[in-house]
Amino acid sequence: MKERPILFSTLMVQALLAGNKTQTRRSIKSINNLTNEHFCFTLREVNPEFGYAVFDGLLPTGEICPYGKLGDILWVRETWAKGRLVDEDEKEVYNGWLYRANADFEDDPELSPGFKWHPSIHMRKEACRIKLQITNIRVERVQDISSLDAIAEGCKYTHEYPELWESINGIDLWSSNPWVWCITFKKL
Repeated sequence: MKERPILFSTLMVQALLAGNKTQTRRSIKSINNLTNEHFCFTLREVNPEFGYAVFDGLLPTGEICPYGKLGDILWVRETWAKGRLVDEDEKEVYNGWLYRANADFEDDPELSPGFKWHPSIHMRKEACRIKLQITNIRVERVQDISSLDAIAEGCKYTHEYPELWESINGIDLWSSNPWVWCITFKKL
């Protein structure tokens, strides 16, 4: 069993903490970068136990899931700060890691004076507070998401998912319908 980092936006970390997010979809960049109107791939096989997929195209190609295989652990990288909280009497109430996903800290200048928020990509493993264990991996086109999967992605309603996808991955990426890793997990 290996541990690997995974980035989540503040909104998605809040969904994880609330227990509303049990799946994530991540683009299979190598396949999507090669796919165009003259050259495309079809999925032949997925093996979640070993974390790989085989695509048929001009030449068959195997892809290893960069997030791991069944049983592996994902440690969540999120926006963070190192800081100290004091009460109105200047008595220290906390000194350590702070997380942007905690709404109390986000925009309240009294709770976050001088905190330097760092992007999730720079989060160190020792600051991680959320770990996820992979329970399933599959491959599909992003537009093939089911209603139940959209909810497992942290959306309240199915029709919200395309907007969420584009807010994270970029405008027009929904319409290109890329191949994605569908990773299901449980919070540890």
